[in-house]
Amino acid sequence: MSGLIGEDALVQILRESLDPLAFSVIQKFLKHSSCESKSLAIRVPNVFYKELLEKNISNDLVQKLANFGVNNISFVVDETVAVIDRRNLDQQAVISKDADNISRDVGKVPIDPLKSFPTFIVGGSNRLAFLASQYFIDGSENVFCLYGTSSSGKSHLVHAIGNESISKTKKTYYLPSEQFITEYINSIKQKKMNSFRSNLTDSDVLLFDDFDLLTVRQSFIDEFSHLINHYILYKKKIVIATQKHPSSYNIDSRLKSRLCSGLVVKVMPPSHDLKKACVRIELSNSGITFDESVVEKLSDYFSGIGELFAGVRKVIIFSKLMGKYIDLDLIKEVLQLEIIEICPEIETFIKTISEAYNISPDQIRNRNRKTSYYRQLLYYLLVKCSGFSTREAAKHCNISNSTVSYAIKKIEFESRMNMSFQKELSLLIEKVNTQERKE
Repeated sequence: MSGLIGEDALVQILRESLDPLAFSVIQKFLKHSSCESKSLAIRVPNVFYKELLEKNISNDLVQKLANFGVNNISFVVDETVAVIDRRNLDQQAVISKDADNISRDVGKVPIDPLKSFPTFIVGGSNRLAFLASQYFIDGSENVFCLYGTSSSGKSHLVHAIGNESISKTKKTYYLPSEQFITEYINSIKQKKMNSFRSNLTDSDVLLFDDFDLLTVRQSFIDEFSHLINHYILYKKKIVIATQKHPSSYNIDSRLKSRLCSGLVVKVMPPSHDLKKACVRIELSNSGITFDESVVEKLSDYFSGIGELFAGVRKVIIFSKLMGKYIDLDLIKEVLQLEIIEICPEIETFIKTISEAYNISPDQIRNRNRKTSYYRQLLYYLLVKCSGFSTREAAKHCNISNSTVSYAIKKIEFESRMNMSFQKELSLLIEKVNTQERKE
């Protein structure tokens, strides 16, 4: 940067005048700035960053710049400027200067400072959810339900809302449903229910992830009803992430009405173009050269955003460790893209489940909602007993990775919560292993 104001002075003015999140973002782009003819111009990669920074320009900042002879500050979109690498964001940037005493967590479950609005990659499939998440922070609604399949980006948006709320000095808690259930059960055992409820209601914004797990017990749903009633009554905000639209759950009609009364938005599965954009950004940020065939293969291979980033990072790591250029052969080697054509394990597991629960194998194979529980058992056994990865099990069963992941999560959770089912599952696994040895 050159011109009327020195870089150190500019950084100090921006630090004093902007909220920490905006300062963290703008600081990354200062190397793309110029200051000439009494005007400061900063180049940014897309419209989102332009709008984010423009809305943070205050009269105080304008006045301080004017003292140095700078009468105008503008943000210019330049697609050659790299998007901020989520891993390089200052982890403390999203904590407000005036929010030292505002907690990020309940029960040591932190809000991820790297999952913010600037690091969320927006495409046609998630644009509505992204805009709704930004709107909700200052909107009039008290309840915000984000629903969609696993690995679609719901959790990133939940954390982004949390980080933005903290930057606005709002007391914010992040609470996964498993943590809620654990604390709820412990509070009953220790006779500390008042403390449990006080802890969860003593916030301006509550972020509740994986609502689906509460539906396994009525007592969990009842307690959550009290919680959401409090947030609505006192006009505070609660964000709920879930797999399905709240109207589709078999829960109390009053709770269903409250969930649906607020802002309900679906996070659509990522489009192919969005997945390709994610791959390009991750590869570019790593400094590795690549061609379009690599982008196409990786975006085809993964169905969800979360697993896409994890898979691409795995390829990058192995590329560096092995000293190899990323091409289709390396991707195949690292991710084991070979499809096993014959899978006798599936028939073995179907036979075992069929005999254990006295239902026909066809009932398990047919995708009927009434028999979904038995298919979830099948997916669980395939991963836990056969050594298949989630992806391999999904391919063999011709379903999505998120369906397998959800099944495993649900079976494991039910096993922890229900000793009777835990014994039943152990017996089933023993039968599967016995059957495999016979064959």
